[in-house]
Amino acid sequence: MTRRRTHKPPRSEPAPPVAGCADTRAEWAIRAVFLALAVALVFVSRLTIVNDHDVFLHLRTGQWILENRTIPRTDPFSFSAQGRSWDDHEWLFQVFTYLASRAGGLAAVGIARAAILTLALFLLYRLCLLRRAPPLLAAALTLYAAVGIWVFNEPRPYIVTPLGLALFGLALERLRSGARRWLWVPPAFMLLWVNMHAGFTAGCILLAIAFAGQIADNLRNRFFPVPSEENDRRDGSPALVWDCRARDAFLCGVLTFAAVLCNPYGWRILLFPFKLVQHDIFMNLILEWNPSVLGSDSALFYVLALVLGMRAMTIGRRARVADMLSLVVFTLMALSSRRHMSLFFFVLTPVAAEWFSAWARLDRFLSRGGLVRRCVEWAFLVGLAAWAVLPAMFSSSVFRVGLGYNTLVFPRRAADLVLEYGLQPRIFNGYNFGGYLIYRLYPQYRIFIDGRADVYGADITRTYADIYRAAPGWQNALDVLGINVVLADMPLSEGHCAIDALVEAPEWVLVYWDDKCALFVRDIPAHRKIVAERAFRRIHPLKTDAALANRWSTPQERAEGLRELERRAAEPEASLMVETNLSFLYGRRGEPQNALVEVEKFLKTVPDSQTMIYRRGQLREQTGADAAARADYLRALRINPNLSAALVRLGALAEKRKDWKEAARFYGRAYRARPMNPVGALRYANTLLRFESWMEAAGVLRDYLDLEPKDADAWEMLAYCYDRTSQPFRASEARTRAHAASAE
Repeated sequence: MTRRRTHKPPRSEPAPPVAGCADTRAEWAIRAVFLALAVALVFVSRLTIVNDHDVFLHLRTGQWILENRTIPRTDPFSFSAQGRSWDDHEWLFQVFTYLASRAGGLAAVGIARAAILTLALFLLYRLCLLRRAPPLLAAALTLYAAVGIWVFNEPRPYIVTPLGLALFGLALERLRSGARRWLWVPPAFMLLWVNMHAGFTAGCILLAIAFAGQIADNLRNRFFPVPSEENDRRDGSPALVWDCRARDAFLCGVLTFAAVLCNPYGWRILLFPFKLVQHDIFMNLILEWNPSVLGSDSALFYVLALVLGMRAMTIGRRARVADMLSLVVFTLMALSSRRHMSLFFFVLTPVAAEWFSAWARLDRFLSRGGLVRRCVEWAFLVGLAAWAVLPAMFSSSVFRVGLGYNTLVFPRRAADLVLEYGLQPRIFNGYNFGGYLIYRLYPQYRIFIDGRADVYGADITRTYADIYRAAPGWQNALDVLGINVVLADMPLSEGHCAIDALVEAPEWVLVYWDDKCALFVRDIPAHRKIVAERAFRRIHPLKTDAALANRWSTPQERAEGLRELERRAAEPEASLMVETNLSFLYGRRGEPQNALVEVEKFLKTVPDSQTMIYRRGQLREQTGADAAARADYLRALRINPNLSAALVRLGALAEKRKDWKEAARFYGRAYRARPMNPVGALRYANTLLRFESWMEAAGVLRDYLDLEPKDADAWEMLAYCYDRTSQPFRASEARTRAHAASAE
């Protein structure tokens, strides 16, 4: 029996040159300098402040592991799930994160996060080069992917998954070219990955697709040979189904799977991804697990998926089967959950680089020109990086540059009060606050729920949802669980929730609130001190402006409510809702200067709030500062050109200056706004009468009267317009309607 020989790529043959690469040292230096600038911009873009509460859960867990010198097997942090099994598959990342924070605080954690993501993007760039994409195209698509995964920018375990995917893709590409020393890279990294994040399953999927795709490629090349430098054998014999590339992919997969089992939980770790998807309560509660929808954070994904899909339909048998399988599998994963978008970008960006480069013949185009053209091209790339990355940081109040954490997101003051007054140990908390409260309050206090949905299960999560939404029986649930403290987060949308119910419940007292949370305590002897010193009896945390004032039926209640707002405003933790309410109430009391002070406080935190800018214009107009008021109204219109209330006020200011043309212009814009401003329409008609535009004024009045049919004066004005245009029958009909409206 003769031994079947397999095809081996030559070891001494160098890898094929990347199309479009520079040949001279000068061109190489230019590319290196501009690429370093782009990498620096990407690194800076990842140095953003912490906004995720689960980051603090990982810090506290890492501290617990080092202090107890063991990995947690049951939940130590909550009272609702205490003693339940906990497979902490992220323990290694948590230890590294805590060690980094102990060495340099959150700054060190942020720098480490930026370094990991930048390294992942650099490996993605190298992978695009290996797929024969020109350097400029590879860098541009890498920046595209960097913007596409912008929302996954917190120092949480999922940042390891993009790095693993880029490294696995690089290793598989090297194995295809015969560099067998890369065979050990995926198993070695899997030893870390499997103990850091459940995204290791994406790496296993990638390896399985690579092996299946290689077998399919070999079958296709055997029965349907296509001339290709990559697939033809040197001796001209038919391609083998089982060659060295299929063998290496299989061996790499086996070794990697063996490495997956090197974790504290053994084979059970493979079941973790399936524990959550079987319950709809988790998928509905956690936003990042929801299906992808067309929006600002997913538009890049849809564009890339569409381009790849269109290109896949035109390349036929020449494409790798693994690439086609990756396109189908990872597109479906990204559509099923927003969290999987980062997987999509890191797997399919190199495929897009190769397909698009071959389709558009960019290798020929980008290889032309000399040093000047190289400088212009790479300078354009750096400008693209700055345009795509930096504005997202400086224009957002959430994702902005910094090495600390966002004080507008975390309930710092509420946690301080819990510790200061020694409240009862069982706390019902908002889902998003769990990680931060564990970091601040453990071990003195234990919370109700946090982001570890696998620990709490569907039963506890449903109980949380019922209490949070104030479903029937919510009070009984709190009594059964022995909960005397509630720290609720503000709802994202209007509707009945626990805060509404707790305000109306006589046994619960509001002792603190801000823009993100409300702290309630049960009125029991243990809470006598905090109730006596901090009770807010006249405040509803979700009501603002007139809705809050309407709760006060007597002058005494209004005075008490105002005193409570002023007491809350004197505390160190600022609140936009408090400042909004105080500015409104001061304005109603005829104290525009005090109202202006509160508006200025608000605008220091949110300088682009069109509502408060317009409000400041109103207050300045009341104090006689018409020029400053006009500037505020114009600024509000730059933010929202359809703010019809500002248009009406600008028209009124123009009338005060006897500038009737400008008044007509602003009133006309308020009339044409959708929805139409009735006050602006009526004033526009009055202004048109000054210019004797009778027909146009009649049309505006008819539109106004469709909204306000009982305005007798407007009917009289319409009759006057008909008289001036010789329409006596219509004028008589309008006067009849005016008399009827007056009688009503």
